[in-house]
Amino acid sequence: MASFLTAISFHVLIGIYAGIYANWLALIFGYLGLVFLFRFLKRGRKENLVLYFALTVLTLFSHIFTWSILAIVSGVFLSVTLIMNRKRNAVLLLIALFSTVVIDLARTGLTGAASGFEEDAKLAERLAGPEQFLLRWNNLTYTTTAFVGGLFANFTIFGLGLYWLLEARMKEPLSMFIMIFLSVGILPFLLGEWVIQTRVFYEIPFQIPAAIALLHTRKRTGGILKTQAICLWLIAMSLIAVSNFHLIKP
Repeated sequence: MASFLTAISFHVLIGIYAGIYANWLALIFGYLGLVFLFRFLKRGRKENLVLYFALTVLTLFSHIFTWSILAIVSGVFLSVTLIMNRKRNAVLLLIALFSTVVIDLARTGLTGAASGFEEDAKLAERLAGPEQFLLRWNNLTYTTTAFVGGLFANFTIFGLGLYWLLEARMKEPLSMFIMIFLSVGILPFLLGEWVIQTRVFYEIPFQIPAAIALLHTRKRTGGILKTQAICLWLIAMSLIAVSNFHLIKP
């Protein structure tokens, strides 16, 4: 279900619409790296740690902003896991993650380019602040219904995500990780302009909690028919969105 929802997700549709292929590539590396993060956290094994580190480095060199968001989310999640469960594997994962920060700083020193977190700070300085709080609903409306073709205005995905929030068990590592990831969007919503909101929302895997919610729906009475109806509706919305793409010649 997660694979199906990914195919019609914000990442794919907005990626096609806006041509942000570097983000696509970075998300592929970054999300795949998260798979090995959870594998190492649960089972250990050196190859999982090595693959997590390698894929995180590839994310860093593919798209610096995507890497910084994933690094923040992963760092917070691993820190919370370490405090709550005191897992040794979380320490090793934090070391691997911190090593990518060192690589970013080394890249900055060698090339003179801004680091990932420095770029975030510059963007926040220009497009975020207390003055945006009064414009938060206007910004959110523009982010979801106008910018990048209004593709964020998919109430079905957000509705499924809300249903997941009501059903989720927050003590489970995956639920805790998704909750932290979703929480990344709170500050951009409250204090960020639509540019920042769009960039942060694009990194959040809304389709994962939506897929879990669909699975819960399927297990209930009459759930199969409801799940099929929701899937058909999502396909229809995606086809309508793609059919409305139009060529703007330079």
